[in-house]
Amino acid sequence: MIEKPATESLAGDAIAIDAPVVNVKHPLSGWRGFIRRNRNAVGALLMFLIFWGILLRFSDGVFLNPIAYTSIFTTLPITILLVVAIIFTTTNGAIDLSYTSAIGLGAFLFSFVVNKAMNPENTAPWFVSPEMAPWAGLLAAVLGGVLIGLFNSLLVLRFRLTPFIATLGVQFFMRGLLVIMSDAKSVPVPFLEGTPFYNVCCGQVFSSWMAGLPERFEDGTLLGFFVRLIEKFPNQMLWALLFFAITWVLYSRHTVGRHTRIVGDNEESAREMGIPISRVKAFSYIYTGVAASLAGVFFIGTFFTFWPDTGSSYLLSVLTAVFVGGNPLV
Repeated sequence: MIEKPATESLAGDAIAIDAPVVNVKHPLSGWRGFIRRNRNAVGALLMFLIFWGILLRFSDGVFLNPIAYTSIFTTLPITILLVVAIIFTTTNGAIDLSYTSAIGLGAFLFSFVVNKAMNPENTAPWFVSPEMAPWAGLLAAVLGGVLIGLFNSLLVLRFRLTPFIATLGVQFFMRGLLVIMSDAKSVPVPFLEGTPFYNVCCGQVFSSWMAGLPERFEDGTLLGFFVRLIEKFPNQMLWALLFFAITWVLYSRHTVGRHTRIVGDNEESAREMGIPISRVKAFSYIYTGVAASLAGVFFIGTFFTFWPDTGSSYLLSVLTAVFVGGNPLV
């Protein structure tokens, strides 16, 4: 007689043993992970701090004067607007070289409207009042940037031109058009200074707030340095920081930013996912055009004069800032 194996008793005697919990730290967590994820930007920041330290040490006190930083903060917003906006286009895997002419077009439209409506030598009535002229000029500049973005979108998405060739051609075309429209002459608008628009756009909002501080803040101390720096802080830098914040939200937290990154990573996969690729790319060109036209308005608010070559000097400096800041070239 064959005995039945005692499997039931063995199963009953078995004791469940929990598997040991192993805490595996993610390789991209913590401060080391942050540096690895942002190594290009962190490297650029370290180089900036090194060169800044060299300038502080050997500039004979020039970079210890708040006026030096006020000058930098007055002109830097133009570059910030362009660099931040171009991120969308480069993330798409394309390039937009027409922004230099978009700066010129925005500057021309703004200065043209302001000059026609506010110039005391123009006795004939115009479409808008002198008080509303800067705001109308701002609207005209933004619309000009939108048109350039739509023109780029048409050439790239409809006629299937290479973005590099299309936007480079738009740059030369718009530059020639600006020379024709301005008759190759400058358009000065010195009467813009002191207007409510100028105070909002390019004034110094903290100046009146800091005017009543005690005189002891002017004795060359570190606290006095920062007080004077804040007092002379230009408004255009505040607007540039606001534009940066809006762009960061759109790029990092909004659907348009997620779609932009997916399209740039794999366009075919994005198409199968149902992402409107043409709409995403058109947004990037229009957004760059609007940012460049706003930069043109800031240019006029800083220098009070339009020249036919306005904006042409920002081509290489902006591209360098984009790619040195960590945006991939391909």
